[in-house]
Amino acid sequence: MRPQLLPLALALLAALPPGAQAGPEVTAEAGLSASLPCNLTGPELSWRWVPRYPRCAGGSGGIQTIYTVTAAGAHDAPEGRFQKRLRFLMDQGTRTFVLQLQPLHMSDSGAFFCASPRQEAPPISVTVTPGCPAGASIEMIPQGPVVEGASVSLSCSPCGAQGPTSPPAGGATWRLNGETLPNSTGLRILRAKVTIVDFSSRWEGLWSCRLPGDPPRSGGYCLERDPGAHGTQESPPPGPSPVSPGSAPGRGGGVTVLALRCGLAFLFLSASLGAVGFVHWRTRARPAGRPQRD
Repeated sequence: MRPQLLPLALALLAALPPGAQAGPEVTAEAGLSASLPCNLTGPELSWRWVPRYPRCAGGSGGIQTIYTVTAAGAHDAPEGRFQKRLRFLMDQGTRTFVLQLQPLHMSDSGAFFCASPRQEAPPISVTVTPGCPAGASIEMIPQGPVVEGASVSLSCSPCGAQGPTSPPAGGATWRLNGETLPNSTGLRILRAKVTIVDFSSRWEGLWSCRLPGDPPRSGGYCLERDPGAHGTQESPPPGPSPVSPGSAPGRGGGVTVLALRCGLAFLFLSASLGAVGFVHWRTRARPAGRPQRD
């Protein structure tokens, strides 16, 4: 597994049912297709999806059922983003059911798995790269997972059969989740490049650029934090560094060690005072003038 996919795999498996195991990985460009096989059998099969980019996909995280088929051939695809993009096939060679998704969007990235009433197949990790489905491509700089507080840039360039070319002099028009970008000191826009100075959840979602021309070109990019940080949807609050057990009182195991030491000291002091008191009592209790025995 590639290092950059490890946080995604961990986040996706955390959202999947207990006992789910990692399955294959699929990487494809936006505009192409992906095949989701299922080797299970049963009176009913369903395909489910855990989105990698919940906000970009226009919904919340968690498991969503995207397609269901019965042994009688009846099928159902709930209203939503996958409508008219799913095709149910049968691989005659392997007798495996296949759900084909086309065309792909970057926001389709995530984990897909099929399930019968009695079991679930290992999830298929699907990563959709921006590609060039509408004449422009957006590149993130630097590459890699996005974390809270980082500086991130998005660059919009025309592309096509001749490959990437230089952006037009007029620059690009940027939008976030379909809305015009707000005036903010946290954004720096220079022609076809936008830089987010201090990344936070405010800037998460679907970024799109539109380049002038005839015809105009556009591109999209899902920008959200490292999936490993999506467990609570918030970064952990700042605070002192963790303290190892016994290193300092007041944190974790340090409290335990301090309490143990105090307890031992109390027991030792109690035993000492008890011994002194006993000797003093024996001395006071001996009759006056009674000779001591040799």
